[in-house]
Amino acid sequence: MFKRISFWLVVVSLCSGCAVGVKHEYEVDPKRVWIRSDATVNVATLDHRPYVISGDKPESFVGLSRGGFGNPFDVVTKSRDPLADDISDTLVKALYQEGMSARKVPLRPSSSVEEAVEALQQEDADRYLLLLLSEWKGDSMMNVAFIYDFEIQVLDEKGTILVVEQYKDKENLGATDAFNPGGGIKIKNRFRSLVPELFSSKEIRAALMEKGVD
Repeated sequence: MFKRISFWLVVVSLCSGCAVGVKHEYEVDPKRVWIRSDATVNVATLDHRPYVISGDKPESFVGLSRGGFGNPFDVVTKSRDPLADDISDTLVKALYQEGMSARKVPLRPSSSVEEAVEALQQEDADRYLLLLLSEWKGDSMMNVAFIYDFEIQVLDEKGTILVVEQYKDKENLGATDAFNPGGGIKIKNRFRSLVPELFSSKEIRAALMEKGVD
């Protein structure tokens, strides 16, 4: 009996160790979004997650990796950059690979939505794309959860909102990989597939295609 208890204590300790130091990659090569436009687009992500605004978590925080007893350890971006910057970089890359002229505009979490729009308009563009984060994190132990709550706004050259799309879900991405603890691979792959879903909205596509042909 003592040997059996000792064995499981070792297993739990190893699982806890695997949960420490996990990083998730969000600056990725996205899947094709299949949209064509001659419009120039400024892109920004505003991180309004309450625990980031309060300073309880850093801007690079992207979730939790739990040890054998369920004890949580913070997960940060692989780049160690703010999550907002990594998301914007990937969105810009998705548009750029389709031939569009897109650029990232960095924002501070303390910025209001109005200030974010002003920052987007500092350099002229045909369209402004703002992704507003209310929640975004992974949570992994035996399974990998991906929780998000955000909206996308597309504005015209005058800053008038053309379309707003809401996205909110808690997805179960399946069991964790014993050789890649913390759900990093599953989160990365889901994010890659999520990007084209964001641009699949007819309203968003129409708003971005003022000068183009799909």
